[in-house]
Amino acid sequence: MPNRRKRSIGDIARGLRRPVFFPEIGLEADVVRGLRSMLVAAMLWQVCTSITTGSALTGYIKALGASDMFYSVMAAIPNFTVIVQLFAAVVLEKSGKRRGMLIGTGLVAKFLWLPFGLVPFFVPMEAETLRLWIAFLLFIASACNNGFMLVSFNSFITDYVPLRIRGNYLGTRAKLSMIAGGAAGLLLAFILDSLPGYPGYAVVFSLAAICGMGDLLLLSRIKMPEIQHESGRVHMIKMFREVFANKPFMRTVRIFALWYFFVGIGSPFYNLFLLRDMKMSFMQLTLMATLTNNLAWALTVGKWGQYIDTFGARAVLRILMVLSGIGPLIYGQLHIGILWIVVPLEMLVGLSWGGFEIGAQVTYFRQSPTKNRSMYIAMYAIMTLLVGQAFGSFVGGMLVETMGARLEALQWAPLGFAYARYQYIFTFVGLGRLLVAIFLVPRLHESEEHSEQRPKHVISAMHRSVRQFVYAIRLQSLRRQARRQQAQSTKKKPKENE
Repeated sequence: MPNRRKRSIGDIARGLRRPVFFPEIGLEADVVRGLRSMLVAAMLWQVCTSITTGSALTGYIKALGASDMFYSVMAAIPNFTVIVQLFAAVVLEKSGKRRGMLIGTGLVAKFLWLPFGLVPFFVPMEAETLRLWIAFLLFIASACNNGFMLVSFNSFITDYVPLRIRGNYLGTRAKLSMIAGGAAGLLLAFILDSLPGYPGYAVVFSLAAICGMGDLLLLSRIKMPEIQHESGRVHMIKMFREVFANKPFMRTVRIFALWYFFVGIGSPFYNLFLLRDMKMSFMQLTLMATLTNNLAWALTVGKWGQYIDTFGARAVLRILMVLSGIGPLIYGQLHIGILWIVVPLEMLVGLSWGGFEIGAQVTYFRQSPTKNRSMYIAMYAIMTLLVGQAFGSFVGGMLVETMGARLEALQWAPLGFAYARYQYIFTFVGLGRLLVAIFLVPRLHESEEHSEQRPKHVISAMHRSVRQFVYAIRLQSLRRQARRQQAQSTKKKPKENE
């Protein structure tokens, strides 16, 4: 009998069908490998971001002895450091060294989380003020380097991802990132519960630094296209004039800045409303709101990306932004007697917001020309995050303390329950979002290929997809029923023969 070589793990792996995350037909092998590496890098990035922007950061800063005012200032820093992106855009356009800026500043930004988590171990316990300021300066340094990294990365991904699969690819990237973020949240909770105090924070921030640097090392292996930059002296004022002269782009920026302004007004208060006025526990909030939102996001964002590639971003955004505007209006009518509605409500928010972010990215990426693209990306970030969302949060705080508090004192109860101060703000936010979605979003510039597409075409495609899904479930059920009947008949035959 001939000798047979035992199959190795490599042989088994090569025999498996390689998963396909995005349309690869017509793409060069190097590009496919690069796009797949970027998916893994995005998951590592999300693990890092989940740690450095979530409850771990809040708990750590408060454990270091920060006051509420100190923490609020620290939490606002990432929004204000988007100004750094203006200078980053000028440096990038002048030097053209996108790879060096992306990898260099990115590695610095992620590495700084390592000493950030170790501050209590090399600064004496009695020097509480010194510990806080060292952590504060490390946080600012990381945020500033992150601004340089984001400008170069957004410029790179716009040039690298083919336009015809951009929505599909960004949707898949967002879905995998959300899955990685959910897993990171569970791991984070386990570590902090198992290692309370400073040792637990040191472990999680070290993990953030490792995952963040792993993200950059994966990106460094990708062959990046050369950036088109101006030789000689680059004038910031000239670049500003060019951006402001691009009317379709500036119209897009104004519309999304106004949208993020309304988002910023209400976003700080949803969790606070559920905890304070709806009497939710932290576990209820996590299960009914956070996890439900993330699950709906992960399950639908890939499909929204496909619709954006097929019908264009404008037609899809008109649907998603209306749905997103309905969410705050429902929150404005919520009371303890119908608390169960938070679950479908957060599912609505998750499925609409994930697709919205992909559509917004595709829209301003498409309208950013190759020349001076980094300045266009920086301008969009400043107008939406700083002028829009950060200013909106400031206005929201003022409205809650003034108008919201006065209306709450009236104990107005037209539907049988008194409105909380936050619910007046949610209603205002919902109406503002709907006005933007109905009257301004149709004015977004769209490519000629998709200029004739309307929301009704997207809704028809969604209806077909739902019907196909239901048909597939029914078919699978009939097949299982037929197999059970066949199995029962084969068992009866031997008894009849006996």
